[in-house]
Formats: sequence, structure tokens, C-alpha cells
Amino acid sequence: MVTIILYIIIGLISIFIILGLIGTASLIFSKEKDKSLAVIATKDVFKYAFLLIFLLFIFYYVYPTPYLYTHSKETLVKVNRLTGETTYFRFNEGWVKPENSDLPE
Repeated sequence: MVTIILYIIIGLISIFIILGLIGTASLIFSKEKDKSLAVIATKDVFKYAFLLIFLLFIFYYVYPTPYLYTHSKETLVKVNRLTGETTYFRFNEGWVKPENSDLPE
């Protein structure tokens, strides 16, 4: 359900960006000398573009999980995508922060 809502929001923001670009182009190429409306429309386009990039960042990195699971030769490794903190799994202890000599090469 959250995925559908994010797709709808991203689609609406994309439509706002396209409409803002069309409006900005029509204001720039109009015969009026006052270009203040074009400046306002350009600011709106950049605002929506920034919002779209921010939502895509959240959708790609944070929404599924902030962790990237991978493995070394013998253990499962969990890396936090945002902070870079790395832990590995031990069956007796659970997720443990690595020491220099703990991980097998």
C-alpha cells in the first residue's frame, strides 16, 4: 500500500514539473517584457524537482530497509546504507560489530 502511495506522489510531482516547465517556457517566449512570472514558475519547477529527487532517494535507500545484507566468505554481513555501520552475524551472539581480526578473509 505504501508503494502505491509513493508511486502516486511521484507521478503527481512529475506532472507538476512538466506543467511548470511548459508554463515557464510559455512565459519566457511571450511578448510581455515582465519576466517576474517566469522567475516564480522556475522556482516552483526547481522546488518540485528537488522534492521528486528527495522522494526517490527515500524510496530507493530508506523505504525497503536502511540495511544492505551481503556476505563475506563464512558470515552474513549487514551494512547500514546511511551511516556505513557494519555488523556481522554470529549464531551464538546475533549481530556483532566486527573487530579487526574477527572477519575471515
